[in-house]
Amino acid sequence: PSQLNFNNGNPGQTTTANTQSDGIIVNDTRGSKAGWTVTGYFNTNFYKTNDSNVQMPIANRMFWGANNGPGGSTITNITGTSGDAIGGANNNFPGIGSGNSLVLMTNNDIDNGAGAFNMTNLKFNYNIPVNAAVGVYTTALILTIA
Repeated sequence: PSQLNFNNGNPGQTTTANTQSDGIIVNDTRGSKAGWTVTGYFNTNFYKTNDSNVQMPIANRMFWGANNGPGGSTITNITGTSGDAIGGANNNFPGIGSGNSLVLMTNNDIDNGAGAFNMTNLKFNYNIPVNAAVGVYTTALILTIA
């Protein structure tokens, strides 16, 4: 999805966003069966839309449920073989920037993930700092496939 919207929340609470109906699609059309991994990271902390000097940290406050299973994402095959793509670990982001990337989805080395796969119900939880200023905040999630 081009935008994820979190539920409203108060300082000290956890707010949630997910990709229930608008998933993340990976389509490997190379034909080489070379395998792939999709990683994600946040480029900046959350910043207040009308005052970028007011920020809320990502480090150890943003969690995603990328792993299939209870409370995690679902990966369905579109043109690939069912089971060839798997979710990464459910994990907290340790910080911002590409050095703090987490695995979102990868091939499982059976057919090296050839084809297209759709990941839905990817959950993001954010623990709002107790000293957070009320407002609307924005950040960018960067996804990379390699």
